[in-house]
Amino acid sequence: MGAMKSRFEGTQVNLRRITPADADDLVRHIGDRDISRQTFIPYPYGRKDARRFIAWSQEQWRKKTAFPFSIEDRRTGRVVGGIGLHRINFLHKNAELGYWLNKRYRGRGVMTEAVHLILAFAFRELKFERVYGHVFVSNDASVRVLRRVGFKREGYLRRSYFHRRRWQDSHLYAILKQDWRPPTGKPTRPKARRSTASRTKTPRRIVTTRRTAPARRTVTARRSVPARRRA
Repeated sequence: MGAMKSRFEGTQVNLRRITPADADDLVRHIGDRDISRQTFIPYPYGRKDARRFIAWSQEQWRKKTAFPFSIEDRRTGRVVGGIGLHRINFLHKNAELGYWLNKRYRGRGVMTEAVHLILAFAFRELKFERVYGHVFVSNDASVRVLRRVGFKREGYLRRSYFHRRRWQDSHLYAILKQDWRPPTGKPTRPKARRSTASRTKTPRRIVTTRRTAPARRTVTARRSVPARRRA
């Protein structure tokens, strides 16, 4: 396998390889109980954890046994999340997807875009045929992301993970290369907000126009028709 592209640019975020300079951002944004509840990332998360994770990430890239990426905010250049392909199987051309995102960046379509970007890596760079992911049944937000991108639910796995001192059931979701539909437009959240604001103003003007115009036409029609009949 030749050199692989390791940076993917989106409209809100970029995906790139993790570097030692990301340690502060990792500590700042992973230290969240919600992330720990839905992943195997420890809480609290300290600098030692970040250094260990960065070293592991670089080793995985060298061995091509996993491909972890940072999710980088395009506006600030700060790392706000992570996403990666694990359990790499070059023979059968598939991999498992995993990701996390700081809560302040959720609900903006950020993770949806990040998943599309890593699928471009999986299907175009690695030439894989299938990407799958296991999601705890309590993680409704993650399920919505996968469905939005086009993943299909393939199974319900009972007591599949021992997490936080109890057994967890999980969903199995997957997407095939032939079923993936990359985004065609530029649905950035900042643009969406501006267009929403413009649409909010526009309907008010249109409604005002429609109310004024029909009222005049209706009154004119009612006056003209009876006048003709009387004549």
